[in-house]
Amino acid sequence: MKAVCVLILGAQLVTMTGCGGGGGGGSGVVAGPTVGTVTGRARSAANGQPIPNFTATTDTNQMTVVVNSTTGTFMISDVLPGTRAVTISAQAFVTATSAPRNVTAGAATDFGDVNLSRNVPMPPEPPAL
Repeated sequence: MKAVCVLILGAQLVTMTGCGGGGGGGSGVVAGPTVGTVTGRARSAANGQPIPNFTATTDTNQMTVVVNSTTGTFMISDVLPGTRAVTISAQAFVTATSAPRNVTAGAATDFGDVNLSRNVPMPPEPPAL
């Protein structure tokens, strides 16, 4: 009789037969996590206040699924390991990108405050004389 092992990797379910120690001939090796989590806060560069209703994406185009508009916090799950940056965009603000940080599988990486400046429209040019 073969043992059946079930692994959950991110959002993916993997089933294997013949794994585990119990005489099934498997190595008993279980793969570790393959993705990490990114967290941080969207803030106004002018006064440090949280920015409501923003979008956060990683440089691998993974969009945030958890945003707290009261505190300006975000969390992006299932981010591939490596050097990553986070881009924050919000209405009436200039889009900002964080400094790159190393994301590690199985860990949360805090990107801290990502500060956005107000998008101030340029005044119209005066007519030519």
